[in-house]
Amino acid sequence: KKKKKNVCLDIGTGSGFPGLLLSIILPEIFFLLIESIQKKSFFHKKIINFLFLNNSTNINSRIEGVGKIKQHRGKYDFLTARAVSEINPLIQFSGPLLEKNGKILLSKQRDQINEELKQSKNSLENSRKKIKGIFFVSALNNGRVVLMLQNQEEN
Repeated sequence: KKKKKNVCLDIGTGSGFPGLLLSIILPEIFFLLIESIQKKSFFHKKIINFLFLNNSTNINSRIEGVGKIKQHRGKYDFLTARAVSEINPLIQFSGPLLEKNGKILLSKQRDQINEELKQSKNSLENSRKKIKGIFFVSALNNGRVVLMLQNQEEN
């Protein structure tokens, strides 16, 4: 039996980080890059074609719209987001997109993570998302952390 290829959804790809970078260094994973700003989305498409990234595609849309499309529901093993939104809305928009035990990786500012987690406590419980880890990726006091959440239910 052939193993299913992992699929990652990158919300608000912006300048290409982390989605484009990850698609270059992780060719065994398929990446869907979501960007609402048309000129950025056009840039992603150009880079994908220029670098022959067969493991990536992009959609010029807001994540709220993608979540309403049936073919995207329950499809993604991983979801990434950096500098898009606070945790609460990201939990709401990502819920229907993740498959059972899917993971969300959020890049957040170190000095804001505790407050955002406090504000998100009810959303985390109601959506059955569990904190799997907080990883410090910068030694600076106000550097960045990656928050990993895991989906605990089938969508």
